Amino acid sequence: MSIQLPLPASWAGNLQSRRDPGDRLDELVQDKLDAKAEIRAILDRLAEKYGVPVRDVHDAVGWIDDGLEDLLYDIELGFHHEMEDVNPV
Repeated sequence: MSIQLPLPASWAGNLQSRRDPGDRLDELVQDKLDAKAEIRAILDRLAEKYGVPVRDVHDAVGWIDDGLEDLLYDIELGFHHEMEDVNPV
C-alpha cells in the first residue's frame, strides 16, 4: 500500500518563500515585460490584418500596461515588504 499526500504538500509553499525576494521581484518585472511584448505583438498583428490605426494600438497597450500593474501590484508590494524585512533600513 502507498500513502497519498494531499496536494499541495505543506512544505511546498515554503520553498517559494525561501527564495530571495529581490530575485522574485526581478523575475516578476521581467515576466511583466515579456507579457507586454507578447500582447503588443498580438495587437500589432491584429492591427495590420484589420487596418487598426497605430494610435489605437498604442492606447490599448497603455490600458493593458495599467491592467498588468493593477493585477500584480499586491504581489510586487509584498516582495518589497519582504525585502525590507530581510534588509531593514
